[in-house]
Amino acid sequence: GLGWRLSNKEIDRIVWLIEHDGALNGVRTFAWSRLPPLLIHEGIEDLLAIHEILSPDGPSEAAWCRAQLERPAEVLNPPYLASGDDLRAAGLRPGPIFKTLLQRIRDAQLDGQIHDKAEAIALAWRLVKDFDEKNQG
Repeated sequence: GLGWRLSNKEIDRIVWLIEHDGALNGVRTFAWSRLPPLLIHEGIEDLLAIHEILSPDGPSEAAWCRAQLERPAEVLNPPYLASGDDLRAAGLRPGPIFKTLLQRIRDAQLDGQIHDKAEAIALAWRLVKDFDEKNQG
């Protein structure tokens, strides 16, 4: 062999880049909540560089993304409105649905649909109620 060794961190970065191949195609049309998880990832500069080279709209989309990266941290990665502990304290039963609830709360927060912990908890209860109603048929 070549004796070429990658660190776990380098492997993780390569895997993330492969998993997100094409993830920036049409980026200007995305709901805002789709962007911060990409933009705040430590691999974003590599992803932008690859996108610039490989995608037809790559140069303009990458430039647009770099402009978004200039936004303040409280816009790109604001503190979470609610945690799993908050959901438990509000009386919700822990389980696999918590991950989904927390992701939906985060998306709603980033998209400006909710603004505080009370609204986050209310959203979680609505989602659980909707889920329960759909799964009782």
